[in-house]
Amino acid sequence: MLDLFKKKVTNEEYGHQMWLFCCDSTKAFCLNFRPKLQAEGFLKNPIADRKFMDEAMLLHLWILSHALGIENRKILDVLHNFAMAFIVEQQGKQVSITDRYELYDQATSKDMELQNKQPTPTMLAKTAFKCLVNNKNSDINFFILTELHLTLYSTIRVVRKLRGDVKIRG
Repeated sequence: MLDLFKKKVTNEEYGHQMWLFCCDSTKAFCLNFRPKLQAEGFLKNPIADRKFMDEAMLLHLWILSHALGIENRKILDVLHNFAMAFIVEQQGKQVSITDRYELYDQATSKDMELQNKQPTPTMLAKTAFKCLVNNKNSDINFFILTELHLTLYSTIRVVRKLRGDVKIRG
């Protein structure tokens, strides 16, 4: 991961580290949520499990893009260049990264709208869940939904904090 004592890095170094962070976060996410979703009757076969892992990677790419924002376009370009083989593979499966990003952006916007109306707006978690299990009609266990919500927004906060701690040179 980033050497946080090295306070100035290039866009390429930071983008590469964000790709590694994305891969590590996706792996940890899958290890955490796979058994819980299997216990609820999801991910019953290798195809469903592979779709879950692919969607988790798309979700984490979106988290990084969302957290870093357009002002870090050069870093995002590096990140997406590292992810290009994965992105092309997903488009071959008719899952557009652009469509998925839009879906997650809409859910996050809805959470912001509901922020003062509900104790915990969970549109992003509900949307992510339905994509992760590849079932638009499934109900989700409240505890898994809450953990998913906390995990997603915590990861966004971590990425923003990391970005704030590091200066980009040249």
